[in-house]
Amino acid sequence: MTTQLTLEEQDRELLTRILTQYLGDLKMEIGDTDSRTMRAEMHKDEDAIKSMLERLSSTSSARTAGG
Repeated sequence: MTTQLTLEEQDRELLTRILTQYLGDLKMEIGDTDSRTMRAEMHKDEDAIKSMLERLSSTSSARTAGG
């Protein structure tokens, strides 16, 4: 399932900051977690967040280049 979300520039910037901060916190949590199962789930979340940040960044770059 794909969901498309339209954001104003300031909302995109806020979402990017929130995800970046959470990603840093998540990396710390992964390091502190003993459960392999939990660590595996957190790594999946980490990959998903990185992917979202890449898409948010490429959207911003495309607007800058095209706008």
